Amino acid sequence: FAVASAAVIPEECLADDIALLQTDSKINSDVFVHQSATTQGEESEAVEKVRQAGGCLMCMLNYTGPEPVAPVPTGLCGAAGAECTTAAVFTETSDEDQAMLQLVQEAKGPASPEKTPARTRFTLHVLAWNRESSLQRLLTSLEHAHYDGDRVDLAIHLDGGFSDGALRIAEQQAWAFGEKRIMKASQNGGLARSWFTAWQPTSDADRALILEDDVEVSPLFYRWLKAAWHAYSPPSGISEVPDLGGISLQRQTLVPQGPHKRMVIENGFEPYLYKLVGSIGYSPHPARWREFTAWVNSVDFEKVDVSVPGLVTTSWWHWFKRRSMWTQHWIWWCNKDKLFTLYASLRGKKTLAAHWREKGEHHTNVGTRDFLLATETSEVPLGNFPAVLNRYGWDAKPVPSAETPSPAGVPPAQRPSEPMVPAPAIPSRTVPQTEYEKRDYVGLREAARKLQVKHGFVVLQLLNRGYVTMTKNWVCNVLQKLPANNILAKTLFVTTDAESFEAMRSFSGRDGALALHVYKEEWASAKNLNYGQVAYYQMMLFRTRMLVRLLQDGVTVWLTEADAVWLGDPEPYVVTQTAGQEAADIVTMSDRNQPGKFLNGGFQFLRPTAKTLEVWQSVEKRLEKAVRSWKATEDTRARGVGNAGSEQLMLNEQISKTPGLHVAWVDPELFVSGLWYKTDVHGKSRGPAGFGKRMPLVILNNWIVGNGAKIARAKANHHWYLTDDERTCAAGA
Repeated sequence: FAVASAAVIPEECLADDIALLQTDSKINSDVFVHQSATTQGEESEAVEKVRQAGGCLMCMLNYTGPEPVAPVPTGLCGAAGAECTTAAVFTETSDEDQAMLQLVQEAKGPASPEKTPARTRFTLHVLAWNRESSLQRLLTSLEHAHYDGDRVDLAIHLDGGFSDGALRIAEQQAWAFGEKRIMKASQNGGLARSWFTAWQPTSDADRALILEDDVEVSPLFYRWLKAAWHAYSPPSGISEVPDLGGISLQRQTLVPQGPHKRMVIENGFEPYLYKLVGSIGYSPHPARWREFTAWVNSVDFEKVDVSVPGLVTTSWWHWFKRRSMWTQHWIWWCNKDKLFTLYASLRGKKTLAAHWREKGEHHTNVGTRDFLLATETSEVPLGNFPAVLNRYGWDAKPVPSAETPSPAGVPPAQRPSEPMVPAPAIPSRTVPQTEYEKRDYVGLREAARKLQVKHGFVVLQLLNRGYVTMTKNWVCNVLQKLPANNILAKTLFVTTDAESFEAMRSFSGRDGALALHVYKEEWASAKNLNYGQVAYYQMMLFRTRMLVRLLQDGVTVWLTEADAVWLGDPEPYVVTQTAGQEAADIVTMSDRNQPGKFLNGGFQFLRPTAKTLEVWQSVEKRLEKAVRSWKATEDTRARGVGNAGSEQLMLNEQISKTPGLHVAWVDPELFVSGLWYKTDVHGKSRGPAGFGKRMPLVILNNWIVGNGAKIARAKANHHWYLTDDERTCAAGA
């Protein structure tokens, strides 16, 4: 029903009228359009609101003066062309509430199970904040879509703290297909809350599509979505789907069950049901969404545990800010109620909604579109909705039959929720070490992106259980020598086994309050790895693939190793370094005492440019080819193969033959290799006199084999900062 209220009463009184209609148990109203008119001249504007609403109309004009200021406008209401109309005028002496309810009941007519279902109302909900160009792109794509004469409303939700530009774009956006509304939040609630509050369906005939502002839609999205809802909605549909949780416009690519991977489900280019929600353009089932949001409102959504064991999304949820990720709550709900999401399956890797992955809650780099949009009618078939849908589980494997949703007998708000279970500081995952091509480091990449957002780069260190002692010493080293630079807050320690993971998580430093960013990306390896071993090069391939994925995500990586000693703060010398007049793609140090000749593989500042990525992708291919050429046996892993798998040699060679690459070299007197510690064959020191007169800022403890030898050399040169029991940092080292 549409209510036009023209009155000389405050707006909050009108709100009370609307609330009465919405909450009365005898009335199931689909839409209320209300307009306050304080003069007779504004009466026509109120009635025009009614005329535009369509459906079953109630024209109600409230006057609080002693006499109506205009005749009862029955003719105007009738001119709206609605299926049923009624009109009334209330004065200040009227029993307005009772009369209003009676009026609506009369307009509705008697309830009957054979009565024609309510007319479908479709609303597009756009979630925005301050990404102005993204918002404009999405609104433009929505405006250019085909709605075929249907009424489609547009609701733009601006989260608190929105930019003036975003508001201006929302206000200036033309919308000829229905009503446009702009909701402005007074406080910033975060992305999750924006999803939970965007749509509150009042009828099972309601339809909505929720879109974040870095999405772009196909001009054909509405035709397909409307056809999909029609196909699987009783009584008009070809079949009822009791376990339908919603419909996604996204092109499915993620398999969340561990070991998770990227894979597209092949379903003969027909729509199918999949356990995982696709948030890039999601249209929830109104009844399911109504139950879900009622439950969300009954709990503290940032504290309630919505873990689903075995899914990588659970790991992401534990790592992200809870207010920025809504999907895990819906995943948990769908897992509990055995619900599925319907997906399209288009040819040519086309999609109905593309994700631009703009900088925001989940991405840090300038966005790129994930898939091309379907723009031709031949690319979006509207007649291939099967009566029996194939279902796929969390592992993307077929499910034998439909799973029935949980009974709705118990209100969602009363269903008990499990207590919050403490989660690891950062989650972990396990992938067989031979599956190079399947390892995508998804959880690790999200962890790195979070640090990138906060600090602008990520200091990265990789270690196994054999390297824990050296890493603890480096932590103590920077705590003492860099008191003004909290470099540890910018550092992500990637461990490859449970022993090193727990050792670093529990390390208390000096005052017992140390909190490190530790992530476990499991990789089977021997405790002690030495340069030249097959196992060592396999570990380097593991690291190289990690670096390539981070660079692809737009993360600036400062690759370091814990066998170094930092005697001063190197950040000002590294982060701001340029290559002549050009911004440096790679900032590195020399591994020998001749500057700019041969870079060190364990000290590199890598900006995510096209040239940096080109170099590292080439190294990845060469190193993987070398590693695969050795038979994977334990004997082979321990066998030495010399320099045959040295990624450092490959990297130096690739840099020399990559045109347009800008490499910057830090001061060779301040950044030195392990040769600084050595003497030459004549007994002449290669220490300070050989490298320069200044004391270095960074000394790499390389050019020596074995962790034991490195530790002994560090201690002999007073470069050891860890107590003998390895539990805390040594005071005054």
